[in-house]
Amino acid sequence: MKLGFGLIGAGNLGLSIASALQKSLGRITGLYDPDEVNQKKAVMVLECPVLSIEDLAKSSDVLLFAVPDEEISRVFKHIHPRLSETSLLVHFSGVLSSEVFGNAPIRISAHPTRAFPQSTTDANAFKNVLFALEGTECAVDIFQPVLEEIGANCFTISADAKPLYHTVCVMASNLVVGLLEATTKLSTKTGVDKGIMRQCILELSSGAITDARAAETLAKALSGPVVRGDRTTVALHLKVLERFPAQRKLYRMLSQWVLELAKERGLERAKAQEIEKTLLG
Repeated sequence: MKLGFGLIGAGNLGLSIASALQKSLGRITGLYDPDEVNQKKAVMVLECPVLSIEDLAKSSDVLLFAVPDEEISRVFKHIHPRLSETSLLVHFSGVLSSEVFGNAPIRISAHPTRAFPQSTTDANAFKNVLFALEGTECAVDIFQPVLEEIGANCFTISADAKPLYHTVCVMASNLVVGLLEATTKLSTKTGVDKGIMRQCILELSSGAITDARAAETLAKALSGPVVRGDRTTVALHLKVLERFPAQRKLYRMLSQWVLELAKERGLERAKAQEIEKTLLG
């Protein structure tokens, strides 16, 4: 028997995962989203009815809570009286655990380690995407095969570990974009065409990610003046950045982490000490 999925929240992630599930193994019994733009787009893509959340709760085997974190508990409490003991409750928050669903027997949090700044109807959108699963054993037993059916890979995590796990995820994604923005702002002072500098920045950053993915360790993926022990270049960078205190602070902090990798890579002790002194000076 195919599961009936009810979608609460048809934003970027909600619409993307509902579309993938619909194409692979299930049917969308209906959707609810108070945002008319999201609602109309989702109806066109999923070709399913718009229902009240009360009716959605009664007619769905699986309820997908694809709403902002602060809304999950409120929506759950509102529809709780209409839920069946066999209802599978799913949310996609990285930081919240499944305990936001109280003592519901079949509850799970399933966080994808991929950002969805836009919605997608690509059936392969979740291929090889890692999902962190946390919830009751029966919920994991049911929902993990569902995710694997759309090409995802899954691992389990404890409820207590989720806040730290999500912090790591944010640092590895959102804060990387922040680093790119800080670098882009700095590049406008070079006098070089903005488009060309943007291309340089993105090619360098994507190259670094590619190298890190291919290398056995991050240390082996490292390049640049620190790993070469080039104290003179590091000192020149810091001198130039005196006019840009925020970026200078960022450069020094990140270079200290890079220096640890350079040591792991085999940077001579004397050169490492010179660079450390330059960064802290």
